[in-house]
Parts: sequence; structure tokens; C-alpha cells
Amino acid sequence: MTELVEPLRASVTAFSEGDRVGRLKIDEGGEELKFGGTACCGFTPTVGETVFVTSVGPHPLGGRKALRIRRDAVTESEVRQ
Repeated sequence: MTELVEPLRASVTAFSEGDRVGRLKIDEGGEELKFGGTACCGFTPTVGETVFVTSVGPHPLGGRKALRIRRDAVTESEVRQ
């Protein structure tokens, strides 16, 4: 797991309530990340919502996945303080 120094602003492009999995598109660069519902800290995402990725890790099928997603642009270290 890699905590990011600056949160990545992203848009939720897909989310399945039943499976609790979704996709994000990072605003800068357009990278797509997969995520699971447990990555969302205290909220259920909706398609089109702007969120902030604070931690990423490798996805088993290649690329990266979002491990922590927040509604506010704060880092994980700021949350711990």
C-alpha cells in the first residue's frame, strides 16, 4: 500500500451497489483505477461524484487500484493527526 503525499482528485465512473466494486478516473492524466466499496471512508459512492484517492496499491489483474477514497482532499497522515 502506498499513501499519497497529495490526494488525487477523481470522478466515480462506475459503481455496482450489489458487488460493491467500481471505477474511478483520475482528473490529471486520465488514469483509471478500480476500487472496492471498503476503500470508501464513511460513504457510499455515486457515479459522477468527485472524490479524492489517498492510497493506492497494485491490482491483481495489473495496474493500480484505489485503497482509500475520501470525499475531502486530506491525506491519510492528516487524518491520523
